[in-house]
Amino acid sequence: MHKRKDDGLVLVDGSVCVGCRYCEMRCPYGAPQFDAQANVMRKCDGCLDRLEKNLRPVCVDSCPQRALDFGPIDELRAKYGTENQIAPLPAASFTHPNLIIKPHPKARPTGDTEGAIMNIREVRHA
Repeated sequence: MHKRKDDGLVLVDGSVCVGCRYCEMRCPYGAPQFDAQANVMRKCDGCLDRLEKNLRPVCVDSCPQRALDFGPIDELRAKYGTENQIAPLPAASFTHPNLIIKPHPKARPTGDTEGAIMNIREVRHA
């Protein structure tokens, strides 16, 4: 697994992966998933095939709330600011993420273990 310097995508190198699952255990985001049929790790690759055609990832184009964006991190920071920390994500000083977050005013800081990230429309309250 490696992080590309030009765009920050973290990718699984299928030609090297032996399915040991160490990346699954170590990833602070829980992103790598084990493919038992192929005996290798898989994770989102940002729709590399679409990026090579200058198209955005499917999640960005299909988000009904238009809450996602994708592009060079410098352009995203200029457009949205530099905030990249919110609970329950790990500290940015640890992961050096290539993402921007526009947190809710009541969002908790990184390190806070209370609460969870949820979409209120997808959560039923008892």
